[in-house]
Amino acid sequence: MKKTILFVVAFSLLFVAAPTETDGGVIGGVATEWTQILNHVQLIQSYIRQGLQLENQLKRYELALKESQVQPNQVFGHIQQDLAQL
Repeated sequence: MKKTILFVVAFSLLFVAAPTETDGGVIGGVATEWTQILNHVQLIQSYIRQGLQLENQLKRYELALKESQVQPNQVFGHIQQDLAQL
């Protein structure tokens, strides 16, 4: 998890513009830059979360498809005989 966070922060630094003189000084520029970095991190985290949700949903569909397949009679053969004897 820590590697993912570090990667996200490093990756988001590529998209952050450096402060200029029109940014209102160094303090304002740094605050804006850090805010942008955190916004990028949150956005990437939400994309990761959406991807994980999609992965889980696909796994559920796969499991439902597997469970809905018709089973051969051999699986229930002994059970049917036992129920018939009762």
